[in-house]
Amino acid sequence: MDRKRILYVCNYEGARSLIAQIYTQHLAGNDLDACCAGFETAPINGLSTIVMRECGIELPSQGPKSVFDWFAEGEHFDFVIMLFKDKGNLQSSVFKRSIEQLYGEHAVLVTWPIQDFYSLQGDSDEQIQQARDIRDSIRSQVLAFYHSLMGVSNCQTHKQIDSLLQ
Repeated sequence: MDRKRILYVCNYEGARSLIAQIYTQHLAGNDLDACCAGFETAPINGLSTIVMRECGIELPSQGPKSVFDWFAEGEHFDFVIMLFKDKGNLQSSVFKRSIEQLYGEHAVLVTWPIQDFYSLQGDSDEQIQQARDIRDSIRSQVLAFYHSLMGVSNCQTHKQIDSLLQ
């Protein structure tokens, strides 16, 4: 199997796409080439850093490249996975219509409805729990996507892979 290239994209500073990239790298090793991007280049949201640290993963303080940097470098991807919750987002609407022009005519667009860290509400304990939910949702989506790509069906293998991402 050829090594597939994935670009994870989210709006804002890219924390969700960075988390997806890290989980993919832990899970797939050299099976997949995972990259990440945000629409903005800015420092990573503090809540995402806190909940990833709980898993023993340290996020960099600066967010990933912008989606436009990847385009400017002429990169092509097999999959572009958007981690967006709100369907009315103008950035995501324009971006979805431009995938082939940006990243190659064979790029497959996948959308995961993942809430962003900036939309969390409530007191600090409630926000931390919501951030954990986002982290765990990303982890589950990455795991399911990997299983579908690799044709993993053995229950024991699922448990082994799942334990790598805990």
